[in-house]
Amino acid sequence: MNIGKALFTTLLILTLAGCSKDTSQVTNDKLHSLAIGRSTEAEILKSIGNPTSATINADGTKTLVYSEEKRQKKQSGGESVQSKVIVLDIGTDGVLTGISKTEKSIDTGSEVK
Repeated sequence: MNIGKALFTTLLILTLAGCSKDTSQVTNDKLHSLAIGRSTEAEILKSIGNPTSATINADGTKTLVYSEEKRQKKQSGGESVQSKVIVLDIGTDGVLTGISKTEKSIDTGSEVK
């Protein structure tokens, strides 16, 4: 992955981390069934479904992003937030070239004065 593509992907992940779309169809089993160098974009879309966003890069490759955020209010105040972002890189031939997955949990609390 070149620097420009890495920067774009990082910015895209940060932007989408706040999106709230349920992509729980991307189970670990489905993710593990994907094979770099073998799985095609059509197979991925059939198995996992449509991504949160899809980008055609300047070099003709594609980036499919699946994002999910779950929020839960805490009884003590504040909330618990879990986010998951999965990025699938598709080559110009339509075949999977890379997979990355980022998961993050944040707990916010209320200030007691």
